[in-house]
Amino acid sequence: IVDIVANLMGNQSSNDLSSAIISDLRNDPSCWHDITKNTYDYSKRYDITQWCMAGLPDLNTANKKVQNYVLSFMKECIDAGADGFRFDGAKHIETPDDGSSNCASDFWPTVIEGAKSYASATRGIALYCYGELLDSPGGTLHVSSYTKYMSITDNRWGDNVRESVVNSGNAGNYSAYYNTNVAANKLVLWAESHDTYGNDGGASMYDSTQNINKTWALVAARANAMSLYLARPDNFGIKLGAVSTNTGW
Repeated sequence: IVDIVANLMGNQSSNDLSSAIISDLRNDPSCWHDITKNTYDYSKRYDITQWCMAGLPDLNTANKKVQNYVLSFMKECIDAGADGFRFDGAKHIETPDDGSSNCASDFWPTVIEGAKSYASATRGIALYCYGELLDSPGGTLHVSSYTKYMSITDNRWGDNVRESVVNSGNAGNYSAYYNTNVAANKLVLWAESHDTYGNDGGASMYDSTQNINKTWALVAARANAMSLYLARPDNFGIKLGAVSTNTGW
C-alpha cells in the first residue's frame, strides 16, 4: 500500500511553495488554492478543503491537471506492484457531495475509479483504497460521501477502547464504541497510530505495550474490518520507522 499525499505540497517556511515542486505545478496559479489562508474552523467544509493545513500549500484538487498528476502517479505505482493506496488527510479533499459548501469536485471518482480500472485492466487486481478521515468529515457532510469510494480510518473507536475500556480495566462495554454509521468492511481500525504515539503529547505514548496489545485484541477482532498495528520504537528517543528490536506485536 502506497501512502498518497494528494491535497498539499511542501513549503520553504510556511504558506509558501517549495522550490522542489516541479515548475509545471509551481508556476501555474490554477493548481493552487489561496496559500495564504490556513484552516482554522473544522466545522466548515469549505475551510477544511480549500485552505492550507498548518501552512502547507493546498493543491486545487478540482483542477484536472492536478487530478491527472495524482492518477498518473497512482498508475506508476500500480505498474511497480502496488496493490492499494492510503490517502493522507482525505477529509481535506472535497467530494462531489460538497455542493452546499460551494467546494464540490470530482477528484475522488476521477482518481480512485481511474486507478481501480487501470489496476483491473493491467494486473487483474481489485485495488484497495482507504482514506485518513480523522474524527469526522466536518460540517454536515455524511461519512458516506467518502465510503462510496474507499474505506476510512475510525480513530475514535480505537482511542475509546484504549482509554475508556482497557486502561480503565472494563472490557465489558467495548462494543458500545462501534461506529454504527459505517459498515465494518469500510473501516480501518487500530489500537494506536503514529499520531497518537507521536503528536500533540502522544495520547498513547505512555501506555504500556501490554495495554496496547489488549486494545489490539479487541479492535482487530471486529469481523470484516481492516486493522493496522503500529510497530512501536524501543523507546521514546527513537524515531518512528527506525529499525528497532521491539517485538511487542
